[in-house]
Amino acid sequence: MGSNFKEEKMNKEYQGKKIYGKKHWLTFLLVSSSVLAFHSFVTMDSQVVDAQEQTAKEDVADSATSVGAIVSIEKAEKNFVITYASGKKAQISILNDHLFRYHLDPTGKFEEYPTPNDPKHVAKITAKTMADYGTQAFEQTNVTDSGNQFILENNGLKIIFEKESALIKVLDKKKNQVILEETAPLSFKNDKATQTLKQSSQENYFGGGTQNGRFTHKGTAIQIVNTNNWVDGGVASPNPFYWSTAGYGVVRNTWKPGNYDFGSHDPQTTTTTHEGTDFDAFYFFNDSSAGILKDYYELTGKPALMPEYGFYEAHLNAYNRDYWVKVAEGTAGAVKFEDGNFYKEYQPGDLGNLNGTLESLNGEKENYQFSARAVIDRYKKNDMPLGWFLPNDGYGAGYGQTDSLDGDVQNLKEFTDYAQANGVEVGLWTQSNLHPADPKNPKKGERDIAKEVSVAGVKALKTDVAWVGYGYSFGLNGVEDAANVFVKETDGAVRPMIVSLDGWAGTQRHAGIWTGDQTGGQWEYIRFHIPTYIGTSLSGQPNVGSDMDGIFGGKNKEVNIRDFQWKTFTPVQLNMDGWGSNPKTPFAFDQEATDLNRAYLKLKSMMMPYNYSIAKESVDGLPMVRAMALEFPNEGTAYTKDSQYQYMWGPNLLVAPIYNGNQDEAGNSIRDGIYLPDEKQVWVDLFTGEKYQGGRVLNGVKTPLWKVPVFVKDGSIIPMTNPNNNPKEIQRDQRSFLIYPNGATSFNMYEDDGISTSYEAGQSATTKINSQGPKSNEKGDLTVTIEPTKGSYKDFVDERSTTLDLLASEAPESVTAMVGGTEVTLKQAANKEEFLAGTNLYYFDKEFQVNQYLSEASGEKLNQSALSVKLAKQSVTAKDVQITVKGFINKGTVDGGNTTVDDQLTIPANIAINEEKTTPSSLTLQWDQVTEATSYEVERDGTVFGNIQTNTATFDGFSFLSEHTFRVRAVGKNGVSEWSEPIKGKTQDDPYKETINQVKATSNLPEQPGAELKKLTDKDLSTGWHTNWSTGIANPSDGNFLSLKFDLGAEYQMDKIEYLPRDNAGNGNILQLQYRTSKDGANWTEFSEPINWKQDALTKTIETKDQAYRFVEMKVLKSVGNFGSGREMLFYKQPGTEGILHGDITNDGTIDENDAMSYRNYTGLESVDSDFNGYVEKGDLNKNGVIDAYDISYVLRQLDGGIEIPDVEEIAGGLSLAVVNENGKDTYLPGDTLTFTLKGQDLKNINALSTKMSFDSSKFELVGQPATTNNTKQMENYSKYRKHSNDVENLYLVLSNQGNKQLLNGSMDLVTFKVKVKETTRVKRATTVEQPLQFDMSQGLLVGQGFQQATLSDFSVTVKPTELVDKELLQALITLNQARVEKEYTPETWAIFKPVLDEAVAVLANEQATQTDVSAAVENLEKAASQLEKMPDVANKADLEKAIQEGLAKKPSDGQEFTEETKKVLEESLAAAQKVFAQEKVTQEEIDQATKTLREAIAQLKEQPVAVNKETLKERIAQAQGKKPEEGYQFTKETEKQLQEAIQAAEAIVAKETATKEEVSEALNALETAMAQLKEVPLVNKDQLQEVVKRAQQVTPSEGHQFTASSLQDLQKALLAAKNTLENPAANQKMIDEAVAELTSAIDGLQEEALVTDKKALEAMIAKAKAIKPSAGKEFTSESKARLTEAIDQAEGILADKNARQEQIDTAEKNVKTALDSLEEQVLQTDKTKLKELLQKAETLKPKAGKQFTKASQEALAEAIKQAKALVEDPSATQEAVDKCLSILAQAIEAMAEEPISSNSTGNNGNHSTVSGTGSVTSTGKGTATGGTTTKTSTSGTLPKANEVVSPIWSISGFLLIVSIGLGKLFFKNKKDQN
Repeated sequence: MGSNFKEEKMNKEYQGKKIYGKKHWLTFLLVSSSVLAFHSFVTMDSQVVDAQEQTAKEDVADSATSVGAIVSIEKAEKNFVITYASGKKAQISILNDHLFRYHLDPTGKFEEYPTPNDPKHVAKITAKTMADYGTQAFEQTNVTDSGNQFILENNGLKIIFEKESALIKVLDKKKNQVILEETAPLSFKNDKATQTLKQSSQENYFGGGTQNGRFTHKGTAIQIVNTNNWVDGGVASPNPFYWSTAGYGVVRNTWKPGNYDFGSHDPQTTTTTHEGTDFDAFYFFNDSSAGILKDYYELTGKPALMPEYGFYEAHLNAYNRDYWVKVAEGTAGAVKFEDGNFYKEYQPGDLGNLNGTLESLNGEKENYQFSARAVIDRYKKNDMPLGWFLPNDGYGAGYGQTDSLDGDVQNLKEFTDYAQANGVEVGLWTQSNLHPADPKNPKKGERDIAKEVSVAGVKALKTDVAWVGYGYSFGLNGVEDAANVFVKETDGAVRPMIVSLDGWAGTQRHAGIWTGDQTGGQWEYIRFHIPTYIGTSLSGQPNVGSDMDGIFGGKNKEVNIRDFQWKTFTPVQLNMDGWGSNPKTPFAFDQEATDLNRAYLKLKSMMMPYNYSIAKESVDGLPMVRAMALEFPNEGTAYTKDSQYQYMWGPNLLVAPIYNGNQDEAGNSIRDGIYLPDEKQVWVDLFTGEKYQGGRVLNGVKTPLWKVPVFVKDGSIIPMTNPNNNPKEIQRDQRSFLIYPNGATSFNMYEDDGISTSYEAGQSATTKINSQGPKSNEKGDLTVTIEPTKGSYKDFVDERSTTLDLLASEAPESVTAMVGGTEVTLKQAANKEEFLAGTNLYYFDKEFQVNQYLSEASGEKLNQSALSVKLAKQSVTAKDVQITVKGFINKGTVDGGNTTVDDQLTIPANIAINEEKTTPSSLTLQWDQVTEATSYEVERDGTVFGNIQTNTATFDGFSFLSEHTFRVRAVGKNGVSEWSEPIKGKTQDDPYKETINQVKATSNLPEQPGAELKKLTDKDLSTGWHTNWSTGIANPSDGNFLSLKFDLGAEYQMDKIEYLPRDNAGNGNILQLQYRTSKDGANWTEFSEPINWKQDALTKTIETKDQAYRFVEMKVLKSVGNFGSGREMLFYKQPGTEGILHGDITNDGTIDENDAMSYRNYTGLESVDSDFNGYVEKGDLNKNGVIDAYDISYVLRQLDGGIEIPDVEEIAGGLSLAVVNENGKDTYLPGDTLTFTLKGQDLKNINALSTKMSFDSSKFELVGQPATTNNTKQMENYSKYRKHSNDVENLYLVLSNQGNKQLLNGSMDLVTFKVKVKETTRVKRATTVEQPLQFDMSQGLLVGQGFQQATLSDFSVTVKPTELVDKELLQALITLNQARVEKEYTPETWAIFKPVLDEAVAVLANEQATQTDVSAAVENLEKAASQLEKMPDVANKADLEKAIQEGLAKKPSDGQEFTEETKKVLEESLAAAQKVFAQEKVTQEEIDQATKTLREAIAQLKEQPVAVNKETLKERIAQAQGKKPEEGYQFTKETEKQLQEAIQAAEAIVAKETATKEEVSEALNALETAMAQLKEVPLVNKDQLQEVVKRAQQVTPSEGHQFTASSLQDLQKALLAAKNTLENPAANQKMIDEAVAELTSAIDGLQEEALVTDKKALEAMIAKAKAIKPSAGKEFTSESKARLTEAIDQAEGILADKNARQEQIDTAEKNVKTALDSLEEQVLQTDKTKLKELLQKAETLKPKAGKQFTKASQEALAEAIKQAKALVEDPSATQEAVDKCLSILAQAIEAMAEEPISSNSTGNNGNHSTVSGTGSVTSTGKGTATGGTTTKTSTSGTLPKANEVVSPIWSISGFLLIVSIGLGKLFFKNKKDQN
């Protein structure tokens, strides 16, 4: 853009560039074509060669293969056939009067569709077949031979072929002018087809797909290939479609890559090239931009209309993979969670030995705060809009932790249910294929999109960067497949919402586009995305989106806010969480950021009717994000890069995002270069109402943090709705319009169900709103007409209220309304509260706010004035609305609106170009100040730039050597001056266009302050470098040379190096040096021969042609004064080439944690995988077809400060895998585990390593993740299980150092892991040939610091039925005996001893050795050692050796440990003894003393119980006791109780002296779990809401009346919402108050109507229901009987209700009938409950003190008990029998008679008679004086208890007889009935 002051950057090639002699940053917006794609990742693949380089090569290539002159053109059956002199043929297919296909196929096959990259790819570029177009246009086209030409002509076009040259040109007959014209014949060479067209100076070009950072292509070249580069200059979603403002568009009908050059070499020529041997293209011609886009859609398919929820923010993350580890506050990457603790996220490979909590979707693993559900809760808690949620199914994540695909789908369904209950739809962010490899046998980890849609309820899909694979037919076929599944599985109820990365022509009909993985937190992220969105939209893809604040990076609050602001006015917002420097949620920063982000997300929700309407427009032509030229086609500026940082959001809103850090002293962003088109148009600031005149460019616009510049086109009509968080919260019975009256304007509001595909069948509605009134700032009468809505759709709400907000500066004279031709009386509201509460009102609002949330968030009073009108509900389809406002005016000062020439204002004088400030991309204009001027305006090339506050202005973004014209005028209070005379200026050529930017330099000598080394490579020749004057002096004579090292940032094909000495050629001037280069910083060339330079200030050159390098080292052999100095060191690359930054897999120009993260995801991907080719393939740095340790270490070694001097010594070693056979098992059952250890043998200088193991998930399950050992804990663990596209499974074991870490040397354990057996597996004995438990190891690789790599041989590991082997003693013996010195022993005994020792070492190393082998080796070694004989005069060490063995073998008892003091004594004594033993020259006295000391140390060992550390538990107890809920919240009683119980249990463990480690750990885990599960709910008062709910439930109409259906429906809806709020524990006070207001309003809005009902059918149905009886011996089930009873009760209530409506009566009848029909019978059940209770009472019956039961009553009761027990135990007993038995037993109890204890009973014992259920009667009494007993035989024959007294009572014998007879009959009757 052309503004002054702070330049903006267009291309990283020029970031920080400066010019000779002056301190001016050059930042180029309009850059030369040779550097446009500076940061594109160049690979060896010819597809990704820069488009311009490709074009340049073709310019010098051999002449093209020619098809020759045209011999004939004949009209065939369906097309015209062209025959060339070479014998080749072409076809012209006329499809309509402005569309034709031109196909030249050398093979003569002329296939209708181009060949896809895979036969399975069935998706087509075109949406129609050739036959679909019909033959009418073809039949109306004739061919004529005019001598030198063949002419095809119809009503619209004239297609002319030159016979001799075979050139084509097309004439538009309506315009009678040539629209398209070739300047060279079609070219076929190197399997590429090229067309060359004439280009006019006024012609502009658009299209090509998502060309990052670009939207207009004139003078540049673009690549039609996925470069997998997502930053500026990259191409993510190419499209072989381009169009010209001359009036034509072209689609190349191919799947092959291409490049288009729109005049980068020749401004009069356009060349388009694609790989392939044929030329196939569609051409369409139209007068308008919208028409061309519509033609493109007709050919390739209309864009998908996003469902409503797709406009809301989406949250994405990978669940079921990562772990959260509790860390200290302040830890890098720490995030605070609801439990008050800080946690850091780790991928499994990073976890190591840390204990973390695994994420999940539903919190199903007691990890709720780390679940996807918790994220939805946080959005709700923060009142943030959220429309959809996408968990990642790939990269080791998935959507469940079950053991099957179906189980995971069910888990996904549970999450979907939860999300949808909260208004959020669910999609999948997917890496893998869509369908299982074997649909009949799906496996966990695969995808089954059909089930995901039909079972789990998924509605959306995002394909990831690695999913797209190579080849554009793959991507299109994938999204088409997915779209078809959505529609098929739901019968069209679900409208597919798909976003993809690898687009092509036709993608738009199924999917939108996101721009790839980028780094947020930086202005560049926003800057390049603005033209990217515009360009994508111009390429026929309106549904464009990107990650909010990037997927990576972050930590920049202002950038985060600015990104949320401008993307409010874009289609798709993806919140890609879990990968950046901070969470990417809108509430990740402080409260200010949270409030501002909420305000803009809410604004987008309020604008949904407008957004959805312009989305429908995009389906038919104009995109949502509109280049300025689409709305202002007659403005030249709109076609240039002057408009690349702004766009129109639909037809009414101009958005100018903040995209750099330019600020004033107050901290306001300063936005330059806002182009306001159309000098007759007034533009209104959306948030403040300030007005600006169009036809100029605004500079210096102050924009505080809360504001993004958004301007409303005066005259706009913007449909609005209530603030909401998702589409389900939109109030469909209301409609609202924000109107800026200005003359005659209109808008068509579109709506449909927002979720299904029914809109394609016409199920939709449109409403036209018209505004007719005075022009802006004029007064007059205003009429707003809302025409009846046309159309309908499912759930369409016809009855709606209407609100108009008319921006006005004064209260009107009057306001009238007509609804359906009938006048409606409007009352003027006294205040805003009255207006909001009522209907049929108007109100002049002086405090109107477009976005009340923004006012609250900003603290600013963003008040405007508006006339608001509200009408009551009415049918919007049946009635129109007309509002008439008398005396309407919206007056305000228009900035720039006064262009009256003020003769008193001086014309600025001495206009001049400041030549000293002229650069290759900018011109600086200066003039004399005008005293009376308040500002200045500059006209540059016809465009006016305003609000310039000083007498100088810099305009940048120019091409090199381009000429520009300027005029200046002053702006004063009363108008403007005349324009000055025009002057011209010309930019410089670029002197540094091939030099490399941002070169980093280091030196071994200190620098002089103010002359730092960085100034040697900053491209500013006015500064320079000098070594320190005191300490920066070399001494070459002693070999202390000055050394300079340069890092170019990437590997380049180099040309030369230039050294510019200091101006005076004084101290430090380099006179002699040697240099060497390196591609990787580890492996260097030899130093060059010495290079000698003269001592002068002239530029010195080192020629490095044909060399490729990244690093340069210079050794200065001689310099003036032995110092070092210089103005600049410039590094020139070969023209047209770009750097290759190996390992930069994210393509953001740096090696950083983002690349490490990506490599972690792609570890183990191989060339067989569909997602390897393309993006991932470039990360395979050693080109062996797999992402392995070499690739990973290449990146990791550059992190954490990197490795300055890498170790380049030779590497060596081997890998093996040890498998532990648990307890020597022969058979492994499901659940058993195998333990593996990856071992290193004789490793030498190893920085990284990798290998892969075969794996079969049907037999085994990986338990946890492979873990590092103590030997490798400093290394990064990239180990990963992977299932490949060919269904082969592998476990990759990968370790690498990050930064400069200790290398691996020696033999050691490297990685351990376990697998769990899934099916019973028998290990075969050695007699069999095969071992079933065999694991194949391959791709073994060792890597050094200097990129040395050694490939290891493949091997296999088997599990054999061997026992566990203990080698500890053997290891100790070997260590001891290896210390012996041969010369101390006789040769004869040493010769026997040494082979035995070697054999013992071999046994120790043999992993297959048995315990027998080990024991034998121990025995043999001990024997051989004992037979050793000392040489004469050599001291005897035998006792010392024995003592050492005892010391080594000493172990504490189980559960005990040695005290630290005694253990330390032993260790010191043992070390001293071993030292003495190893010494050759040692006295016997020294040996004996060491032996004695060691034995004393062994003897003094003391044991103690294993110590238990309780400090952590104490800390957690204190932390738990201090837990407090947030202000305004309280803990739920349940979770607070759990915490208190956990605290008490933990305190008990602390107090317990004998507590074990396990008990402490268990208490700690329980306490942390209780803290994590603490749940907060708001402190709220729901009393008023409960009262209003009660009132609503009790409200009744007048007698004989009923409430109208619509008003009752409103009440029921409000009542349901109120009840939900009552039951919602998370409801805050605001939600409760809103529910009160809504429900109160609904009650007050109830309307009555006369009641006419018929209850006869209901009465009959009730009578029928009451008379129903079950079948004989049956009864109704309790459930079905209860349903009928309830239905009857409700029906009788309705019957008695005089105000019951007919629909209630009918429903009641239906409910009774349904309950009646659903009655179920069952065999009559017997209820024995009462009998059992009475039986228990009878058996425990006791007489009063001093009494006893009479014998007769006891016997009668005993008989009754006996019979009752028999019935209780009889399963066939009838209810009749049970009831009679119950009666008799009750009578028996009632008849129990008491009598005094008889005289023959001795003593006064308190225990009296009890009754037994056996029929016996017993009494206990006191014994004789001698302790003897008196007994009486009981009636049952059972001996009585001691001291029993039995008193016969005969008075009740008759009753006893009755009882016996009665129960007997009953018993036998019961049996008879059952038989």
